[in-house]
Amino acid sequence: MSKVIFIVGLLLLQNSIAAASTNVVADVEAKNISEGAYLFRRFCSLCHGVNGMGEGPLALVIDDYPMTNLLTSNKANSREDILEIIKNGSQTNSRESFMPPWNSAFNEEELNQLTDFVVFLKNDPAEGTKLLRNQSNRIEPNIRHGELLYKTYCTRCHGDKGKGDGKMARIVKSPPPFDLTKSRQNDSYLELIITTGGEIMQRSPQMPPWGDELSRHDILSVIQYIKSLRE
Repeated sequence: MSKVIFIVGLLLLQNSIAAASTNVVADVEAKNISEGAYLFRRFCSLCHGVNGMGEGPLALVIDDYPMTNLLTSNKANSREDILEIIKNGSQTNSRESFMPPWNSAFNEEELNQLTDFVVFLKNDPAEGTKLLRNQSNRIEPNIRHGELLYKTYCTRCHGDKGKGDGKMARIVKSPPPFDLTKSRQNDSYLELIITTGGEIMQRSPQMPPWGDELSRHDILSVIQYIKSLRE
């Protein structure tokens, strides 16, 4: 009887060790993917966008820019191919001339973390984009990023210098696009109107909400740039 109890106890101990080992591996994988999302959000979203769907500022403003939507691209599906492209960029089988090599910017661990995240994003876009959104709080807003976003999303109405004289100003009337150089609203107000749109703020209903398109980091960066346009 004691022998049976010993064997059962041994089996339970083995199962417990196996479960603990599995949890450790899962925790390491989750951390790697999270760190990869941070690297992607900081270094890759300029072209690939904050959701990896090709909506990055550079991809939207430069004519004939290659397609950068990772969710529809079939150019690299295996982990090995993705890692190779991240490392060597356009040098990899002449993929895309705009893709820079990152092998000198990242160490081996970072390259693998970024690769793990891209694989995760392609396999589970909903969770991948959620991870990307969560990384925004780790990145400081900056005026240069805000300028790129402004020129991508805002100039059509507000104009290059924010004077409300963009191309759409000939169409958008009652009211026309606002002259941002005259704005004296505080950051909280600007964040709210950019996020939720003009109608909710009892301003122009033609001012779209950008909260689904831009992360909070993006919006705060745009606000920095808008404030630099004030006269």
